[in-house]
Amino acid sequence: MVKITAPIHSPKDCEALIAAGADELYCGVMASDSERLNFRPVRHANLSDFDSLKKLTGTASAKNVPVYFCLNAFQAGAGLALQLDQAARALDCGAAGLIIADFSLIPTLRKLAPGAKIILGTAASCSNPEAAAFYAGAGADRVVLERQLTVTEIREIAAAAAERGLETEIFVRNITCLNLNGLCQLHHLLETLHSGGRRLPPCRQAHEISAFGRSAAPVAADAGLYCGACAAAPLLDSGLTAVKIVGRDFPAPRILADIKFVKACLAAAETRRGGSHAAAGAALHSDIYGAACRAEQCFYPEIRRELSGAGAARKAAKENSHG
Repeated sequence: MVKITAPIHSPKDCEALIAAGADELYCGVMASDSERLNFRPVRHANLSDFDSLKKLTGTASAKNVPVYFCLNAFQAGAGLALQLDQAARALDCGAAGLIIADFSLIPTLRKLAPGAKIILGTAASCSNPEAAAFYAGAGADRVVLERQLTVTEIREIAAAAAERGLETEIFVRNITCLNLNGLCQLHHLLETLHSGGRRLPPCRQAHEISAFGRSAAPVAADAGLYCGACAAAPLLDSGLTAVKIVGRDFPAPRILADIKFVKACLAAAETRRGGSHAAAGAALHSDIYGAACRAEQCFYPEIRRELSGAGAARKAAKENSHG
């Protein structure tokens, strides 16, 4: 069964998220503005201290739900030393594993905690079976696959990784970024730039573009592609381990709704192998969020084409009925 991995930023939300269907939780700790050791370096997206982490892991472990700790930003020098210190403290607090960006840390982390699960995030840029084989050989337990892959490519990588004992994970909610995380040079600017009250890197800011003396309206790289839940259906038998909900900075009610939606999509896929999963997902989206599913907001191209085709068919049928 594919697991649902959900974000959390407060221990008080733990029981509710698990009751909603979260099989795994992930979080970070940010006790001060100077600690920027994970990919969400804002206070409201993280636990406030390690006491909160210990409380969270205690509640989660009582329900057999692992908590993974985020250290998924590249660091060097003093930042790396602080990152390793946080890794040790997180594991002492009961974290079941670490989500990291730099695969070269694996040998050090293995010495620190031989039994901890090591998960390579998208900053490691695993986008083909050869990369998965390399990371398996390096000692990783799981890789989070790049977001730009197609469902067909994910199937191929997940199957190859499973043969090597390597777990795989994909994003299915609140994805948005169009760029390759493994090639991103703006990670360390996340905490310094603001737009509309939110911290955004330059690639997500609105930019004015002009050429040949003509200007266009401001445009942003965020194309509003945020959902890929229907992609989990054709991947159920591929060896895929988990589907991740992005949004450590989201309020708990939104995370709860996302868990409910993804769980419903997975349940629908289990009961109806084959056929159109996108249509079922669109209906569930309307029921849970009270808003129609839009094909242009789907992240994975195969599902987007399926939804677009279904929408065009419905429109044509409606026009014919009025004709």
